[in-house]
Amino acid sequence: LMLDGGAIETSVKDLEVLYEYWCFLRLATLLFEMTGAKADFSDLFNGADGELRTRLAPGRHVKVSMSGSWTLRLTYNGSFAGLTGSQRPDLLLALESPNWPPVYVILDAKYRVQADPRYLSQFKVPGPPINAINQLHRYRDAIVLEHTSPTRSRPVVRAVALFPLDATTSAKWETAPLREALDDYGIGALPFLPHNEDLVRSWLEDVLAEPTAMLAAPGPPFGADAELRRVERLSCQS
Repeated sequence: LMLDGGAIETSVKDLEVLYEYWCFLRLATLLFEMTGAKADFSDLFNGADGELRTRLAPGRHVKVSMSGSWTLRLTYNGSFAGLTGSQRPDLLLALESPNWPPVYVILDAKYRVQADPRYLSQFKVPGPPINAINQLHRYRDAIVLEHTSPTRSRPVVRAVALFPLDATTSAKWETAPLREALDDYGIGALPFLPHNEDLVRSWLEDVLAEPTAMLAAPGPPFGADAELRRVERLSCQS
């Protein structure tokens, strides 16, 4: 992607938007590669007068069919209305099946890296600002579906902040707290740049290989809810 006269027109002040575009296109390409599906981006670009311009606008998506009845849908800037306000994650990967509630994985592209001493003391390696991580927690709590089942449900099971960090600087990321949180809480961060895609690719492969029932348990359960279910099971057994 070039800043001027290339496939996507943008200004220098819009570098964060350019990063979102690249993350969307590269993630879509990785999904096509992982599933063996044929990539088709024709709907996302418009060629006229010898120029190629993007049609990437809020709500645009790419669909990828997996083996069986599952479909992957990667959406750019999709919007979700709710009682506490609208939520608009940068990128959303939906795993959809006719016989199962949708499962959502959010990938937020954050063109910011924090590396001050206080941040490094807590998180060990440069990474996205902590408010970007907190926003992922909000998405998982606030995005609620009302039209896909008789009762309302929360579909977001994983959320990751993607940020620009080179391979050398992120060499220790596998042991960083925000990488550990991705496994423990279902929310965390991963570096993502050209020539530094391995961590994101590996994580995506793990997500797609995991049974959907396991994806639906994104972190430690709420203690009171777990106790209620335990008491209900004991009541049924007696």
